[in-house]
Amino acid sequence: MLTVMWKNKPVLLAALLLLPQAAHAGVQEQCLLEKLRNAADSTTVAQLREQCQHAALPLSAAPAPQTHNQPLPGPPVVTDSTSVEQRLSKEMQAFDNPYAITTHRPNYFIFAYQFDHPNDAPYNAAYPEDNISFRNAEAKFQLSLKFPLALNLFGDNMDLMAGYTNRSFWQVFNHHLSAPFRETNHEPEIWLRWRTDVEKDGWTARVFNVGLEHQSNGQSGLLSRSWNRVYTAAVVERDNLALGLRLSKRIPEKMASDDNPDIEKYIGGVEFTAVHHAGHHVTSLMLRTAPDTGKSALQIDYSYPFYKNLRGYIQYYDGFGESLIDYNYHSRSLGFGIQLGGWL
Repeated sequence: MLTVMWKNKPVLLAALLLLPQAAHAGVQEQCLLEKLRNAADSTTVAQLREQCQHAALPLSAAPAPQTHNQPLPGPPVVTDSTSVEQRLSKEMQAFDNPYAITTHRPNYFIFAYQFDHPNDAPYNAAYPEDNISFRNAEAKFQLSLKFPLALNLFGDNMDLMAGYTNRSFWQVFNHHLSAPFRETNHEPEIWLRWRTDVEKDGWTARVFNVGLEHQSNGQSGLLSRSWNRVYTAAVVERDNLALGLRLSKRIPEKMASDDNPDIEKYIGGVEFTAVHHAGHHVTSLMLRTAPDTGKSALQIDYSYPFYKNLRGYIQYYDGFGESLIDYNYHSRSLGFGIQLGGWL
């Protein structure tokens, strides 16, 4: 039996370095060298080889290292769910991403044509020397975002939300007036949202909201329009049809500072919305009415896949209050463009 003696270690080290190269030779050599440096005088070469036998295994055959660290769970995936349920689930996932933007109301950019002459009376009253005349064709766009202030309050289904909606009307083809923005409405709001799944007769209640909102066109003097409202809203759905009902009440203002004291007679406090999701095609209808006066507004929207997250978009509006400056003016318009994020 060959015994490794301290005086022979240099010779053996050199011999080991001259071992034939194999697929696993590098690993085995490293093991033999390490064992040889720390071997006792009575250790044999055979014993060293036996100790390094595991190092000769190909990497693919080596047992996988054991670990107690489990992969972090990903966001819950909603399968076989309805349209509103999917949107709520995706929103909750997006709220954890600081780089994600969550849409509130539909976001779109369209070129619209007003069948009736645009309402230029308020501007001619404010600037009688300018002889302002608007064109029937203009661009219209809406940007609407929301974010959570607090999630899962009082349990796991109550959220405090904040949002902002900007809707603008741009006389982009009116070069005579240097293509001005005819009207821009700003609408910040805050609301308490209750997510639920109460079912009755095939319908499922998904959301109940109670909130406070301010709406203004940012103008002064004769063009100033603004008001504050409290509201409550609910959304129910069945299959691919979602229905929403919103009831609002204006917060009274002092008569001396009220820009539009009769606005509730034209923009009523009852608003009904229906959204139908058929495959990749989404159709929605909004009906708003003032029960005391019968003044109303109707909006019909249709969107379809266009390119990636962009959707082709068609919008028809007929009634009062398309914008704050037009709250008491009846308009009819048809627009075509793109949408990025709708109701569903």
